[in-house]
Amino acid sequence: METSEPATVERDEDSPEPFTIGGWVEAYYAFNFNEPSNGITDLRGFDNRHNSFNLSNVVLDAQWDWEGVNGRITLQWGSTPATYYLSETTGPSLGSGVGAQSIELWQFVQQAFVGYRIPVGTGLNVQAGLFLHPIGVESMAVKDDWLYSRTNLFFGYPFYHTGFRISYEVIPGLGLNLWLVNGWNTVLDDNDEKTVIAHATFDLGERFTGAFSYTTGVERPDGAPEGRAWRHTFDLNGTVALTEWLALQGQATGGFEPNAFGTSGYAAGMLAVRVSVIEWLSFAARGDFFWERVASDASGTASPIFWPVEWVSSATIGADVHPHDHVSLRLEYRHDEAAGDAYFAGEVIGNGTTEPFVRNAASQNTITVGATAWF
Repeated sequence: METSEPATVERDEDSPEPFTIGGWVEAYYAFNFNEPSNGITDLRGFDNRHNSFNLSNVVLDAQWDWEGVNGRITLQWGSTPATYYLSETTGPSLGSGVGAQSIELWQFVQQAFVGYRIPVGTGLNVQAGLFLHPIGVESMAVKDDWLYSRTNLFFGYPFYHTGFRISYEVIPGLGLNLWLVNGWNTVLDDNDEKTVIAHATFDLGERFTGAFSYTTGVERPDGAPEGRAWRHTFDLNGTVALTEWLALQGQATGGFEPNAFGTSGYAAGMLAVRVSVIEWLSFAARGDFFWERVASDASGTASPIFWPVEWVSSATIGADVHPHDHVSLRLEYRHDEAAGDAYFAGEVIGNGTTEPFVRNAASQNTITVGATAWF
């Protein structure tokens, strides 16, 4: 927080605290009616284990903002970070003062950045570090989402970036952000090019929040057969409160990637509705669809960016019970449907190590009981 007064001056009771600390815990039990022998509910993100109690994430979060210096460190432990860091670039130790880079090194850090708000206009905030990806209406924390599971859009798009971002509030309710980062889900970059994100946020208070973003960069690793393929992604999303008890969320997104085999492309959307019955009880329903076109010509076929099939979709309903202001209990039913075999059912071929599991189902149905508490 910027101030020209000495540190001993009494602070305004309404001003934000310069340092805050918080945290949350997430746990669930899920049953997959396909009853896969490998115990995996595939392409689901963080509620991906069948018939097992799971402590998915334990998070400790610290934030500070004092005299223009600001930052955030969020540490985490559980199956959630072990899942979404799977695509992280690995690098061996070179034995000459250069340590190894691996999933194990970074998965305990959800975000970590530091910045300084330059006193220009409303404040030009320049930050550097590890950031969560800005696309979409969903959050990494279950407590901030309407349903326990995430959409295919959330799972398909990147979770994090490393680099710089600049933020500026043009007018109250309109913020602009410009990012220069390594790429999709990379702490250690795997190519020479950098990714640029232009992001605008809209905030009209409790009635409406929204965002638009454009992301562009080369996301294939060095030496990929697709060549130096420049990818372009567009996203528009928003949340609107129609009444005190009825709210809607929507997201429309897509992009394309010209590469050595043609042009790969993708388009996706989601729509959700939430009905707040009473202060401590709400119901939500959501549907999403994610389509992908894989470039192909006489010389070969590009690797899919997202899915093993042409499209995936889901339909979800759930209840959210708040017995306490800082406790949320969830009950959820979800149906996943795909263009071909994208999930597991019954006896699954493979062992997951020397022999990859073979997908053998085009749909799956699950029921999940989840809980989260925070401070």
